[in-house]
Amino acid sequence: MAHESKVTVIGSGKVARATADNLRGIPKHLVLKSRDPKIEGFAMDQRDAMSTERMPKRNHTLIRGTTEYQATEGSDIVIIAAGLPRKPGQKRNDPELIKANKAMLAEIMEGVLKYNPDPILIIATNPLDVMTYYASYLAGFKKNRVIGLSGALDGSRFAGLISKKLGVPPHKITPLVLGEHGPSMVPATELTFVNVCENGGDPELKSLDELVRMGRLSHSDLMSMVDNTVNRGTHIVETLKDSASVAPGMALARMAEEILFDIKEQIGASVLLTGEFGERGVCMGVPVMLYNKGVYGVINVHDSLNEATQAALAKSADAIRADIAKLELPMHEGPQKLI
Repeated sequence: MAHESKVTVIGSGKVARATADNLRGIPKHLVLKSRDPKIEGFAMDQRDAMSTERMPKRNHTLIRGTTEYQATEGSDIVIIAAGLPRKPGQKRNDPELIKANKAMLAEIMEGVLKYNPDPILIIATNPLDVMTYYASYLAGFKKNRVIGLSGALDGSRFAGLISKKLGVPPHKITPLVLGEHGPSMVPATELTFVNVCENGGDPELKSLDELVRMGRLSHSDLMSMVDNTVNRGTHIVETLKDSASVAPGMALARMAEEILFDIKEQIGASVLLTGEFGERGVCMGVPVMLYNKGVYGVINVHDSLNEATQAALAKSADAIRADIAKLELPMHEGPQKLI
């Protein structure tokens, strides 16, 4: 797929622009689609940036800006980064935000599916899990083809906080954040691992809970990192007076790269569950592997979670279901296996 790959990014806001920044040099073709004609000027700027690159890239990406859905035809991946952002003080599941972004997503999906009957869709519209479910509904519940940005972003935030506290590079941390991309998200400390050295010996993987028991990390510091991960997006909105964009853009580009290059490494994403983690008919963040057809599989670590985490995750799933109900759609479990 990667040699002649085509990726479309829909939207012209800061997340869409950050995504485009990070996709340069990954697919062969990159289409930037927006109803705003200024997108063509942004594409010119991206092409100029591509020409200034000196570091080796996977591809010399051909970049096009357009206001027409027809230009997206033949896309392997469509990243939907359009939608109203949260305002300061506004929750991700605000009913007005759900209503507005539902209407916008319906219009986008109609245009996308007209020219791309079976694309891999990556959703970044908030509320993330609800809109991923809605996109899945509109696409016919093709479980492995609709993927929401969640753990790829939430996990990176968790890893960044751990890195800062322990002085360990983020690439030596394997974070696990489950559930809602929102206030009920569940950082799983028992299955978040850090590559540490003990007394000058060989590196060993230790969970955060093990590090607490070893005295390498205090329980209060651990709980502070968990709380800051859950509320990171809100803190950014309150401080910046706008939603985050740089990290979401990098996370979206990483997801696309893992698909295009068939990487099959653990990454967090919101996907439709059909029994995994004891849940059905809901999209929420879980560890998955991505490959050139979308979701290769869900890494079901439910039985390795402690009872408190399992209970918190079930509560998170219920919170997402309550918000999905606001879409006023029939509940649907989707296919019973990957298709």
